[in-house]
Amino acid sequence: SLNSLSVTMRSSNFSIVAIGSIVLNLEVSAFSQDTHSDRISRNCLRAISDDPDYIEAASKFKVVTCMSPACCKKRDRFGLDDLATFGALFGRAQKDAPMVEVEEVPCLGACQKGPVVAIEHKEFDGTVALEGMTDGEFDARVFYNIVTEEDADRVWGSVTDAIEIMSQEEEEEEE
Repeated sequence: SLNSLSVTMRSSNFSIVAIGSIVLNLEVSAFSQDTHSDRISRNCLRAISDDPDYIEAASKFKVVTCMSPACCKKRDRFGLDDLATFGALFGRAQKDAPMVEVEEVPCLGACQKGPVVAIEHKEFDGTVALEGMTDGEFDARVFYNIVTEEDADRVWGSVTDAIEIMSQEEEEEEE
């Protein structure tokens, strides 16, 4: 619910490291970009992407992927390259909601549970907890062990659900 989203959206700030445009061509080697749930999500989002409340809500979200040595080593153990998590989420954002930023950070502080992904929101400090996280992830405000298509779908689904909830709240406030 929006209340749990609002209440849990506080943490410390992280430094953001921008990725150059050359990385964007590396997209996802181990993650395929066209799963069934991804296609459904993309079709639903395209149908509402002209909604100004949705666009405004989506533009406040940022997906951050951890590039710490521990997360990179764990990706390597799964046969993924260093950019696989970033690429999987970047690809989904570009297809579904290009106004959502996807960036890398040096460390999200959950090295034993990596590779990890967190979500930031412009109206709150640091990372946020979203519906769709496990209890441990919710408390830490970080998605753990993001290594498969299903993992990336779960993260992206949580983001799109939060965008939808927030855009509906914006619409209700306008009425």
